[in-house]
Amino acid sequence: MKILQRKIQEYEENLSNPPDADTSAIEASITRVNEKMNEQRLEDMKNILNIRLQQLQRFHPDTVKAFEWLRQNRDKFSGRVYNPILLEINLKDSRYASHIEQVLGGHRSNTFRTFLFEKQEDYLEFTRIAIDQHGWKLTAAWPDRLREDVTRTPTSTEELRQKFKFEHYMVDLIQAPEFVLKYLCLETKINLIPVSLQPINEEPVVNSGVFQKFTSAQSFYNVKPNRYSKGSYQTEVNLLRPAQLLNDSIDNEVKKALIDGIRMHQANIQQCEQDMKELTKEADGIKQTLRELEAEKSDLQSQKRDIQIAVQQYERNKRRLEQTTTELEQLQAEPEEDRARIKEIREEIERLLDDEAEKLNLFTDHSHDVVENYKRTSRLQLESVETTLRYEAVKAYIHSQAGALEEAQKVLAGYKLEHDNLATRVKSYMKQARDAGRELTAELKESFKDIVNRFREGDALAFESVEELELKIAEKEGEAAAIDFANPNAMKHYEARVQEIDRLKAKIEDDKEKMSEIENKIAELRSQWEPRIDGLIGRINEKFSEAFRRIGCAGEIAIDKQEDFDKWGVQIRVKFRDTEKLQILTGQRQSGGERSVSTILYLMSLQNLAKSPFRVVDEINQGMDPKNERMIHEQIVQGASRSGTSQYFLITPKLLPDLYYNEKIRVLCIYNGEWVPTKMDPLTKYLKHARQYPECAV
Repeated sequence: MKILQRKIQEYEENLSNPPDADTSAIEASITRVNEKMNEQRLEDMKNILNIRLQQLQRFHPDTVKAFEWLRQNRDKFSGRVYNPILLEINLKDSRYASHIEQVLGGHRSNTFRTFLFEKQEDYLEFTRIAIDQHGWKLTAAWPDRLREDVTRTPTSTEELRQKFKFEHYMVDLIQAPEFVLKYLCLETKINLIPVSLQPINEEPVVNSGVFQKFTSAQSFYNVKPNRYSKGSYQTEVNLLRPAQLLNDSIDNEVKKALIDGIRMHQANIQQCEQDMKELTKEADGIKQTLRELEAEKSDLQSQKRDIQIAVQQYERNKRRLEQTTTELEQLQAEPEEDRARIKEIREEIERLLDDEAEKLNLFTDHSHDVVENYKRTSRLQLESVETTLRYEAVKAYIHSQAGALEEAQKVLAGYKLEHDNLATRVKSYMKQARDAGRELTAELKESFKDIVNRFREGDALAFESVEELELKIAEKEGEAAAIDFANPNAMKHYEARVQEIDRLKAKIEDDKEKMSEIENKIAELRSQWEPRIDGLIGRINEKFSEAFRRIGCAGEIAIDKQEDFDKWGVQIRVKFRDTEKLQILTGQRQSGGERSVSTILYLMSLQNLAKSPFRVVDEINQGMDPKNERMIHEQIVQGASRSGTSQYFLITPKLLPDLYYNEKIRVLCIYNGEWVPTKMDPLTKYLKHARQYPECAV
């Protein structure tokens, strides 16, 4: 092991100290080549600057004038003043030139010709001189307080490439001063726009909602939320125009000189690379030997670890064997105690099983008791119901007898009063008779007795005696006593019922008053809104009837007024034939086309009442026969063409030929589907095809 370690250290020292003399000359040569290439790049940048100045002169001559003035007067400004953005930016990859130029607004946009200022006073001074004094037409900007996170992208570059299959964010392809780059992110959102030179599947990108703009191949996509369908998006696709400002083309002679210089530098670099390969090959041999020694060292260390693990496992097994042997000896020394313990456990188990069986039997008995109690409870409930019914019957009988008792008591009171009056009169008459009889002679007394007897037995004076009246009174009192005996509390119940009846009568009177107040309130409110509804329905009915008259039919609209306001509704009655009467519009009486005609005419009647800038009618002609479709289409066209009416969008998958149109109607045909080519042919080709096959023209 020590020998291997010494060899490893020796090779590492050799590898860390390569021969300096062999590589220093090569490195110096590479440095010279790099210097020449940097000089060449500087020359290229000068050529690019001249080309872009020529483009600015072509499209924005005043911007070039302001640039020349700025180069001579930069000392007038305290802060940094940036040239037009076209002169400040550089593309890291010229293949994306058309993509970037499209997003920045095209070759005529204000973005490329904008001067940027870090200080407000410089901005004001520049605009005062360039715009106010010289009258140049140019664009200048002073973006106040640019945030640090203005260049942040919505996703990482890795996620952009893996999930959405784009190559870069546009901000990563532009090289410019930090201030200029932040301004471009603020104004044109280049940090939010991904680009790709290859075609991509735009559907998942659009549905993700992450990007509002992106470019793919030769197309520029603008994504907007669909205002008429929540959760969906509308996509506008435009072809990318060739770049005119960022193409940076140069003269052929300059290009040839640059290519020759590049080839010469590449030859020098290849020679240096060949020398480096030879040194690298020697270093690779040393590294290979080092790797072999490292592998051998790793194998030995692995063997050492395996041996250590085996020794540790042996020690653990040895200790476990000793422990197990000790436990075995202890168990062999106490066998009788274990058997006694097992016997106790078995007895305990048997006792627990017996207890469980006893409790199970007890549970069964309790279950039977519960069932019997439930049956007994059910019988008692039935008896209670029967008793309640009997009680209600007796209660009803008592209530009926209470009236009879009251009537009997009234009759009894009358009899008592009559008895008292008659008794008083009889006593008075008897007293007078006795007084008169005392003064009579003996002969007259006999005659008086005879008169009294005839009076009592005479038919002309047939009235009941006092004894008879008392007997009748006793009979009535007996009847009253019998009623009291049958129900001692009958009078109390009767009085309670009388009080309850009085209370209910008072409540009825109170409810009648409240009902009257509510009815008055309803009538008051109804008098306010019902005339308005009648007037509104009348206006709709006028328009609806007029529309039906125009198509040779009849129709009317009225309110179906029910007792319950919740059941009120608008009732539409129509007639499509002269032999018919007006009938309610239902789903069974009229055909599908007749219902469609009635519906669209009803909606058109509502238009004057509901103000809206535009109206959308979707497939209203579906289900109509050709006659009704032509009729309704003409009504819609005439109604939508009147001045002051809303704009109409009539959406339909098909139309009949030779429909009614006027100069205010525009027909838009939408063609969509995967079969539509991404690139349209010239218009002349389609016109030629139409002339060649006139039968296919629509």
